[in-house]
Amino acid sequence: MKKILHFTFTVFLAAVLLVCAGCSSISDIVSGIIGEESSAAVSSEGESSSPSSKPEPPKPSSSSSESSAAQSDPVSSETTELSSEVSSSSSEYSTDPESSQASSSEAPSSSEAPSSSESPSSSEAPSSSEPEPSKPLTLSDVVGIMRSEDFVYTDQYGNEFDNHFRIPEFLVDLPGAKTANDEIYDDYIDVFFDAEYAMKELMSFPCGKLEFNAYLNGDIASVIIESFYDGGNYYYSVYNLDLKSGELLDTHGLARKLEMSYYELRDRLVAAMETDYNERWYYPDMLDDADEQKQNTFTDENIDSSLLFLGEDGQLMAVYTAYMSVGASYHHTVITVP
Repeated sequence: MKKILHFTFTVFLAAVLLVCAGCSSISDIVSGIIGEESSAAVSSEGESSSPSSKPEPPKPSSSSSESSAAQSDPVSSETTELSSEVSSSSSEYSTDPESSQASSSEAPSSSEAPSSSESPSSSEAPSSSEPEPSKPLTLSDVVGIMRSEDFVYTDQYGNEFDNHFRIPEFLVDLPGAKTANDEIYDDYIDVFFDAEYAMKELMSFPCGKLEFNAYLNGDIASVIIESFYDGGNYYYSVYNLDLKSGELLDTHGLARKLEMSYYELRDRLVAAMETDYNERWYYPDMLDDADEQKQNTFTDENIDSSLLFLGEDGQLMAVYTAYMSVGASYHHTVITVP
């Protein structure tokens, strides 16, 4: 009986030892399975967290110490493998500062968008709707010379002539300019024809002067033509062209341009005429008809026939007819109207 019990115990002990030896192999198999499942779980987590890049698969460890540690302690080995894989995964998916800066610099940001200074602004873009301002007209742009000719010769009686004739024309394309040019041509062109014939035939010629002066004051161009004939009398023609309206201005129109009443302008003209006449043409002690000639000078008709124009620096000027009984019966006189 004892032998039977001893034999049974011996068999049981051997079975226990055999089981214990098998457990080591079973533990290795279980730990390997658990490790593969853990690696697969971590890999699937890494793939789901970053679909844009594929992490490298975990390399099998060739260190004998790691395999021994895994065999001696499956749980600690499993934890170590998981932590190492997670740390490896986190290091693969972590953002490096330099790469982060590079990527942010490569990506267009709102701060790198073209600034307003680089793009053409509305102030820099040429505007076709706004025409360039035209240059102000000069006197040479408005008034030129219609005809100019010199007549220098000696007639058959030995009289020498040295005449320089010149008449103006308006250069601007305005209705008033055309009217003035037509009148100037009609009134003075014959003087040139007659002078040419007189020089050809060596004849004397009564006209000794034909000249003009022109002034530009704002938008008013004024021309005064002066001619002189034997007998000591001067003749004048005056034109005031409104460059804005294109029309010739009479005394009423000139008063409006000067922003004054026609009657105020007329009163100023009469005062200037009286001053000039009394100083130059009125001799009551010498001439019996001095008062009569003065009355002829200051009739409404004679006053209204005066020619007004703007001279140098916008000075108001006038040409009036002064009557007297000495020499010629009248004289055309240029005066300043204060």
